[in-house]
Amino acid sequence: MLVIDNYEDLSLYREKLGDKRIGFVPTMGALHRGHLHLAETSIKHCDATVVSIWVNPRQFNDKEDFEKYPRNFDEDIKKLRKVGVDVVFIPKSEEELYKANRLKQEARDLKGLDKPLEGMFRTGHFEAVVEVVYRLFCTVKPSVAYFGKKDFQQFRIIEHFTNSNDLGIEIIGLETIREESGLAMSSRNERLNQQERAAAAGIYKTLSWIKNSWNDKHKSPEEIKEEAANQLLAIPGLKSIDYLEIVNEEDLNPVKNGSSNTARAFIAVYLGPVRLIDNLSLNN
Repeated sequence: MLVIDNYEDLSLYREKLGDKRIGFVPTMGALHRGHLHLAETSIKHCDATVVSIWVNPRQFNDKEDFEKYPRNFDEDIKKLRKVGVDVVFIPKSEEELYKANRLKQEARDLKGLDKPLEGMFRTGHFEAVVEVVYRLFCTVKPSVAYFGKKDFQQFRIIEHFTNSNDLGIEIIGLETIREESGLAMSSRNERLNQQERAAAAGIYKTLSWIKNSWNDKHKSPEEIKEEAANQLLAIPGLKSIDYLEIVNEEDLNPVKNGSSNTARAFIAVYLGPVRLIDNLSLNN
């Protein structure tokens, strides 16, 4: 496995691959089984797989959250080498990352997908994500890129952005990988203590309850959300709820009744000092 830290070497490597099918997995490191599942899927279906690791300061609204974001590049490299990744790109500086093409202003229209949910609490977050992903796309030139659906809003935004700008890259979203308790795997889980980690399983329990209630069709979305919020607030150590929403997967607008065939529930909460997000499809 090659470990590359600069734009020129990665561009040269990509040029040598020619028209082979290239899979790409962009990450912020602190890799867990969810990330490795994305990489393993790419390895299975592509001729070569590139994984990037970049903790993007521009997409953090909270400086403390950026500073405390877990980083362990040596362990990440070992994990990627073990599963058989071809290249890991860890830019040595922001300058290396931003040598690739700058995103044109007209390409930045995200059709409002960046406004609800995370967008209500993290101003400019998705613009920063799209800028970095675009520059990585320009360098790696992948045939297909893989994203986890734990960050479903991000997945939809990248999918829309890629298709609307005719980038010629297939965007594939893979289902959330969970711990045995149901807790969605996340790099931020490393910041939870043992008690908080056990309590965090209540988030998925609430999502599962929402799904069961949704399919019973005896309650309105507002009634379901109200009862679900009470369940979340009963979780030991849970400080606050940023949002609890049921929206359509396509446009991320709230579902007004129980008739949607693409409904998905989204939750963002603070458990202790850590902000956790999760979501679940309500129709399958």
